[in-house]
Amino acid sequence: SYGGQESYSRFVSSMEKDFISGAVGALFCTFAGQPFDTVKARMQVSKQYAGTVDCAIRTVKGEGGLALFKGFTPAYASAAIENTVLWTIHGLFLRNLVSSNNEDSASQKA
Repeated sequence: SYGGQESYSRFVSSMEKDFISGAVGALFCTFAGQPFDTVKARMQVSKQYAGTVDCAIRTVKGEGGLALFKGFTPAYASAAIENTVLWTIHGLFLRNLVSSNNEDSASQKA
């Protein structure tokens, strides 16, 4: 059990940090990976490109640099849900494990 309001607020604060960290991590992963996913999807649908670089260059020249980020919102939404749940639950289990280990060692010393 947690030792009062201070421990509880620290616990909730840690959960919020895990949640926010998951969302920010998903944002950066999606930002870094979306252009590759867009090029890959275009190459799968159309055989008009000579290769990956040709597809990327023609996309940027024809539609602008932001075209590489088409589909960013749904990709980010799914990654954010996955990462926030994953890291929030991971942190929760880790804190409970550490807390129970501390309680066990304290009871063994007594």
